[in-house]
Amino acid sequence: MDICHYWRPFDSTHYFDVLASAGFPSSSIYQILTQITGCWIGKALTVAYIAYYLLMGTSVLVNAYDVINRWMLQYTPRWVILALFLFSSIYLVRGNLRTIARVLVLISFLIFPMMLLISLV
Repeated sequence: MDICHYWRPFDSTHYFDVLASAGFPSSSIYQILTQITGCWIGKALTVAYIAYYLLMGTSVLVNAYDVINRWMLQYTPRWVILALFLFSSIYLVRGNLRTIARVLVLISFLIFPMMLLISLV
């Protein structure tokens, strides 16, 4: 069983995004929700959609913090690790595809030597 199987319940909003973007190519997901369901229901669904992704992002952030804190940085304060994750996430979200590709190249050059050093210890 692959890792994607565990994320299937959380992936249902992605299917809605793909289906809705086919019928409304120039609209955002928030505009699509308002056009399909009306003003009040559309705004309520938009708030639910935003809350869902905020909760999922928070969950991923806290789980990543737990892994980093248990394995590598036991004595680093919680706010420092979370701030690093948060600032790097904001940088990637606000950037374009070229920014994401540059960060990926930088991280790939850093991760492979670190993995080698950890395996030697």
